[in-house]
Amino acid sequence: MANGQIVTFGTYGGPGGKSWDDGTYNTIRELIIYSAWDIDSIQVIYDVEGKPVSGERHGGDGGNENRVKLDYPSEYLVSISGYYGYNSSKIFIVRSLTLQSNVKQYGPYGTKNGTPFISPLTVGKIVGFFGRESSRLDSIGIYNQPFHATTPMGPFGGDGGKLWDDGTYNSMVRQIIINSGWNIDSIQVDYVDIEGKSISGKRHGGDGGTAHTVKLDYPGEYLISISGYYGSNSSRSLVVKSLTLKSNIKQYGPYGKEEGTRFITPLAAGKIVGFFGREGDRLESIGVYIKPFQTVIPVGPFGTTAGQEWDDGTYNTIRELIIHSGAVIDSIQVVYDDIEGKPISGEKHGTDGGQQNTLDKAHDIYKKYSSNDLPNVRGTKSGTKAMVKLDYPDEFLLSIWGYYGTFGNKVCIRSLGFQSNKRTIGPFGVEEGEKFQSPSTRGKIIGFYGRFDQFLTSIGTYLDK
Repeated sequence: MANGQIVTFGTYGGPGGKSWDDGTYNTIRELIIYSAWDIDSIQVIYDVEGKPVSGERHGGDGGNENRVKLDYPSEYLVSISGYYGYNSSKIFIVRSLTLQSNVKQYGPYGTKNGTPFISPLTVGKIVGFFGRESSRLDSIGIYNQPFHATTPMGPFGGDGGKLWDDGTYNSMVRQIIINSGWNIDSIQVDYVDIEGKSISGKRHGGDGGTAHTVKLDYPGEYLISISGYYGSNSSRSLVVKSLTLKSNIKQYGPYGKEEGTRFITPLAAGKIVGFFGREGDRLESIGVYIKPFQTVIPVGPFGTTAGQEWDDGTYNTIRELIIHSGAVIDSIQVVYDDIEGKPISGEKHGTDGGQQNTLDKAHDIYKKYSSNDLPNVRGTKSGTKAMVKLDYPDEFLLSIWGYYGTFGNKVCIRSLGFQSNKRTIGPFGVEEGEKFQSPSTRGKIIGFYGRFDQFLTSIGTYLDK
């Protein structure tokens, strides 16, 4: 079984069928996914102390068999994504699955139709699965074991040429020089060591291509992810065809030609402190060493234990908040930033209510907060809907505050406010009851969780320090 801290993400899918839980293991060796128009079932082969252990098949007995054999022990799963929704029989199930390892992507399997989902990419590995099942795979969730030491990701590309490795002794990357044309001809990386001294790395690859220099704004800017493509060149050698670099501030590239097999390393899970791979007269392959950030800390939840539990998980950052409110906080929905810098919408937790909240209430909000604070606030007979767009990627949330108390015969969240690194947002709802506030520290909120029924009954945050 897996050792150390385990984090759960999900489930993703519908509430039907019966629950299943494989538990946690050392790692995953193989997955067997049966799919056609939907994900019919899944079966996972795990590892326990170097020996394969087969889990049960979860779901129905239909679909085509798809086997994913990981290159044990160096390859492991880091994320799952896909779609869930109603199928032709009006059953709410998992419709599509894609698997991301530390080396490459598998899938998609099934039909990319419905609501998209993705499990947060952390510096860690998936060590177990759970969910719900019936004649199909109703839902799926993962057990993730975070790493706490510098971890290699990759390499991505071919196995020709000779090995190269810049090492892991550096504190961060300062500059990258990429020579490219139709392929990535070479890469050279300059680092800052743990004592703050600059170190110039060697050039890896050939001497062709056009040079592109990426200077990071040291010390505030650092690399968090690389992505790109690898495939056959004109000499039929498998090489790195394209590279894109992503820092905590912006994206650089792409350099080279985007064709072949795509790869990506986990984003916002840590910072890149080293590179390695293989080289010949081109860059044959590339991998990175990622040093995890400090542990993500859950704060809260604040409120009551009543209602259904919800957990959005953790992401790169938050882009938008959608809040229905009146005398209480009826619901919250959060739009996050996914592993490729694209918006991904979390589920709505609560209802569209807003009792005792009229057009006058919306007008009061307009008077109290500028349109820059609340880009879209609409009053209706049933309440107020506030859509708050953060100034992505420069603005992020630091803390939340609010009140919880009794409304009718229920204890729920009565009010919510947010503090970003640029402004105060809210409050929404009515400030009555018991006040709460999450700490404002040198970190940012990267996820929410809590409970809900007709209203939002509790809320907590994941803080990345």
